[in-house]
Amino acid sequence: MQSFGDLSAGCIVSFVRRFVCALPLVLGLSVISTNATALDIGFELSSTAFLSDNLNQDNPGGEVDGSIGISTIEVFGSHDSRRIRSGFLGELGVRRQLGSDDGVGDGDNVSLTRFFGSVDLTLTRQVSWFFGNVLGGTLRDNAIAVTNQAELLSNRRNVFVTGPQFDIEFSSLSRLEGRLFFINNSDDAGTPLPEFLELQLDYDSSLGAGVVWGWRAENIAGDYPSAAVEDDFNRLTLGLTGTRTRNLNTWDVFLGASQFSVDNQADFETTGAVGRLRFERRNSEFNSFFAELSRSILDDTLSATNSLINTGDARTPEIPGVFNDTTFRVGQDFASTVTAFSWDVGVSDADFEGVLGLNGFTQADADQQDQQRFFANFDTTRRLAARWRFGASLNYQQEDFLNNDDNSESFLALATLGYLVGDFRLEVSLQHEIMEGFETAPGGVDITDVTENQVLFGIFYEPPTRASREAVQRLNTLLF
Repeated sequence: MQSFGDLSAGCIVSFVRRFVCALPLVLGLSVISTNATALDIGFELSSTAFLSDNLNQDNPGGEVDGSIGISTIEVFGSHDSRRIRSGFLGELGVRRQLGSDDGVGDGDNVSLTRFFGSVDLTLTRQVSWFFGNVLGGTLRDNAIAVTNQAELLSNRRNVFVTGPQFDIEFSSLSRLEGRLFFINNSDDAGTPLPEFLELQLDYDSSLGAGVVWGWRAENIAGDYPSAAVEDDFNRLTLGLTGTRTRNLNTWDVFLGASQFSVDNQADFETTGAVGRLRFERRNSEFNSFFAELSRSILDDTLSATNSLINTGDARTPEIPGVFNDTTFRVGQDFASTVTAFSWDVGVSDADFEGVLGLNGFTQADADQQDQQRFFANFDTTRRLAARWRFGASLNYQQEDFLNNDDNSESFLALATLGYLVGDFRLEVSLQHEIMEGFETAPGGVDITDVTENQVLFGIFYEPPTRASREAVQRLNTLLF
């Protein structure tokens, strides 16, 4: 199994070079007043080896048995004072192919790097300045639950966010929040990615008896470099918001409209109703159920940036375009001292209004990209004894194109048995994955028919720490 001492100098240099782009986030941490709390730092170490009967996720007849070792160190920190609220999470590791039937790639090292960081610098009681940075990877979004990280590591992607935000309380019952963010995109491949300027305003007012109403206005402008095929665009969203809480039930509502327009192409513009209705019932402190229906106008390029900010993986579209997305989900969360589980199922429909062609967005053949997705997820953990833990997860995704034969489907099942020894956790896992797909392309047809089984052995060191990851999680709410 690969050890931390085997990290090559090249991997470390690569990580340091990428970390430099996030220095503005951590420099603010040194500006600590005499009455401020210290910067809390935590870390976790892990080393995992897995055996696979289809190492490269090939179709039948091309499977190769092999093994891979992954070692990582994860460092995270947080600081909360009168002027600065900040946090970061950095992951440095190496992925090494230990052996395979054909010997191809044996001993190869690939560096693993991810970084999330944010700094809120308070300027006045009502105004602050935000810095955020995410470094991750690029993944082709085809509804396949890929576990082989080679694709993610082939092109590193970075997003930097900065700008002012304010929070004005008019009274104890009403407030106005807003922000103006500049968002920069870049990747290792030198892809001409857009810059975004996002303005968002949220007003809330309490009417008493558990009822809150308000309004939201958001405008996102996308500015592409001259080398890009895409044209600059603008997405404007206006709507009313409402929340009602009574007894165990909470209703959240957003109802409005969005307009998406492309500069220099007056013939492409789409406007439609958008909204979100969410019902949640909290049956107890440990148990809640939800159902949610939403409709929005989405741009694939903007969605890829949002995906990177949320997960560290930029899910780039197969065919970039603009579409009306309608999604319905139901799910449940339960957590007690012994057992925890969550599940959700849903279906979504993507109705494309335009796709990206050689001359920019066009409505021609947009209907060929219309698609429907179905997904289901289940996760559970259970304490079997004082030191023993059991976990299991199931993930299913299906994507069908409505006007052609293209489709994709994946199923992932994982069972894990863990044993705690002080601050160490030992784990053994069994994983089964099925991936199927049919994709027509110029010059032929691409068929995916993959089955893979894995056995994983891991050791994790997780010492106690006061450091919090809350500031990093704040990044997940940047784009509406």
